Amino acid sequence: MPDLMREKLGAYLDGELAACDRVELEAHVETCQACRVELEEMRHLSAILKDAIEPEFIPAADFKAQLMLQLPRSAAAPSDDSRWLPWIAPFIVLIVLIFFQVTFNLSSLIAWLNPIGLFNGMAALSNPAPREMLWFITAQATIGGFLDTSEMMGLQILNDLGLVTRNLFVALLWQIGAAFLYWGVFTAVWHSRIKSMWMASADH
Repeated sequence: MPDLMREKLGAYLDGELAACDRVELEAHVETCQACRVELEEMRHLSAILKDAIEPEFIPAADFKAQLMLQLPRSAAAPSDDSRWLPWIAPFIVLIVLIFFQVTFNLSSLIAWLNPIGLFNGMAALSNPAPREMLWFITAQATIGGFLDTSEMMGLQILNDLGLVTRNLFVALLWQIGAAFLYWGVFTAVWHSRIKSMWMASADH
């Protein structure tokens, strides 16, 4: 019975008990010291809570704005367009290098095929390298009159081999330079991207 009465103490303080239950509880409290002490403690606690300053109510919109102001600021996320620009740069460089490489190869091809009658003199437009090397021109001028046809053909073959070797060397240098340029741009883009990601993570 005391436990049942003790459970009704809170409802009694809140005024939620029916009239008959309230009379019964008051009669019990007069005879039960434990319930009387507990009721007094509950009244004291209730008075303290009522005297406490109620927190100021903040509307949801103002609360959200204040909360956003208190959050740590971080760098604004780049837009979709600016995010893709660093990745496009290496491909633009690659396309330009391919264009110049194809132009160089076509110029060499026109220069080699023009002597047999193809392209109708388009080699002049491609600005090809001379068909004779300096040593071959010097040999023709100095000892050309003393050489027969077979010897001149041999010198011509050596001249053509020299031209091929020179063109291959120039093409090799071009390929090496293009590779260094492309990977330099690609590495710079990657370094910038990783640095920005590291700084963004450090801000968080």
